[in-house]
Amino acid sequence: MPLLPKSHRIVERPLMEFRPFGKDPQGETIQDVSGIAIRANLEYLEDVITHRQGSEAAETALETLVALLNERIPDRAYHVSIDFLKNHWNSYSYEFAMFLAEFSVQLSHQDNFHFNLGREKFLSPIIQILGRPFSIAQIYRLFPHFVEKFTKGSLKPQVVSVTKGHAVMRLQFSQSTIRQFGPYLRGCAERICQTTKATVAEVPARMFGKSAALIQDRCCIAEGAPYCEWAFTWEPEEKTIRGWVLGGIALGLAVFATLRVVAPDQPWWVNAGLFLLTMLSLPLARRLWGDRLELQERGKIIQEQIESAEQRHEELREAYLEQEHTLIEIRRRVDELTMLHHLTLHIGSTLDRETIIGAGLKAIVSSLPFDHAWAAVWDAPRQLFHQIESEGMSAHWKTLAEEARITSSEQDPLHTTLHTQHPMVIENIQELLSQCHPTTRQMLAEAGTKSGVALPLISQNQPLGVLMVGSRHSKPIPITEQNLLSTVAHQMAIALDTALAYDEIEALNIGLETKVQERTLELQQANTDLEAANHRLKELDRMKSQFLSHCSHELRTPLTSIKGFTENLLHGMVGPLAERQHLYLTRIS
Repeated sequence: MPLLPKSHRIVERPLMEFRPFGKDPQGETIQDVSGIAIRANLEYLEDVITHRQGSEAAETALETLVALLNERIPDRAYHVSIDFLKNHWNSYSYEFAMFLAEFSVQLSHQDNFHFNLGREKFLSPIIQILGRPFSIAQIYRLFPHFVEKFTKGSLKPQVVSVTKGHAVMRLQFSQSTIRQFGPYLRGCAERICQTTKATVAEVPARMFGKSAALIQDRCCIAEGAPYCEWAFTWEPEEKTIRGWVLGGIALGLAVFATLRVVAPDQPWWVNAGLFLLTMLSLPLARRLWGDRLELQERGKIIQEQIESAEQRHEELREAYLEQEHTLIEIRRRVDELTMLHHLTLHIGSTLDRETIIGAGLKAIVSSLPFDHAWAAVWDAPRQLFHQIESEGMSAHWKTLAEEARITSSEQDPLHTTLHTQHPMVIENIQELLSQCHPTTRQMLAEAGTKSGVALPLISQNQPLGVLMVGSRHSKPIPITEQNLLSTVAHQMAIALDTALAYDEIEALNIGLETKVQERTLELQQANTDLEAANHRLKELDRMKSQFLSHCSHELRTPLTSIKGFTENLLHGMVGPLAERQHLYLTRIS
């Protein structure tokens, strides 16, 4: 990966790519930078702004710093507070420390913030106490020990040489630290270089009341060198014991010469005195040697006690870090359960397929350290994936997915995941691109997916689709995140199955309603026809009655007249009748 110039800072990253504290994905405790260094950073930032703008502005600046850091931490379980950052028991990743350092520069408006930080705060009281019994040269020789105490292998210090009033030191980064910095190595190295050399140069001033050491920069990683190297020059410590020794020798020679000149023939008592002095000097020398050995023994005991105290301090610190990691895990579990609870409530209150998929995808992207997620519905009759929904994708990707149809292909990860009914963990997408369906390959490339997980959406052994969760960085997927994604996929599948069942029932109900409506229309038409027939019959009956009434009226009068005439004829009103005439008239009447 090409390195960017030192003017490019790590805050150009939209999000932190590594966990800021706790344990890394391999289960190792993160302790690149001690909490003492982070606390010193906050205290110096607070002092600078308080001196310039007042305590309220300083408090606001610290709150802003915390907000800026939390915006760059993708996992809410690792969000920090002011009290958390001021706790010296914590340990952090170097990536987190550099984000904090860059934000501190922005808030303080000081370009030389880190150099001043090293001068004012990094020689903590505990370091001054530990280093006070030593000389300046001895402290510089212990430079790797002090660096290791507060960085735990993330930095590789080296003492090139230490002489009277002069020292040369180097500093390199571990591979883990270089990997965290990525292309921003030079910009981060410049900040660390400024702080480190300022701290080292301040040793004579802070511990011995002398002037700070002069610094000569020999090379720096920020300028493309493989390491940072500095030369320090300071005022040498005076060796007062040498003056006393020389003075004693000179005085002895003067006395001896005086005696030889003044009294060449010295008396016996002088010789006796010299003899006594010689005799007493041996016990005195023995006593002095014994006292020296006793002092050395006491020094060893004190050194052992210091080492024991340091070891105990480290044990307590590791215990605290373990407790902090447990707290993080608890917070993570609470966040996961809360997310699952809200998701279940959301997808359980709707039967709309798009709403269910959208809620699941949004929950994954907002609550888990993944950049995007998308889901494709499986069409079994046509053997293809379609109706793709997404979250965290660009507008161009969504346009591409609208009309996408991914036919089933045996080597394609969608097909493999759906038919094996097991999640597929993808730590390096490049290994699978050649096996993907062309449409799948195009969609993964457009999304910038580097790693992720493909999960089947299965309910009651019925394949419904595939959920694809991805990140734009190559990284291992912890088993805890895999399990949580499987749970989310299972909940989505159940909700989708319920929605599909409801759609089928709704379709059947619609068909049944259509048939009922058709039958109702037929019955209504039959009733209408029947009513029309009844109406026609009634009309015919009325017409018949009317016809009969008219006929009766029209026939009754002439028939009555005929009957009357017949009776008159039978009574002989017109004369006698023949027998046949009488018979006919009788029939008529």
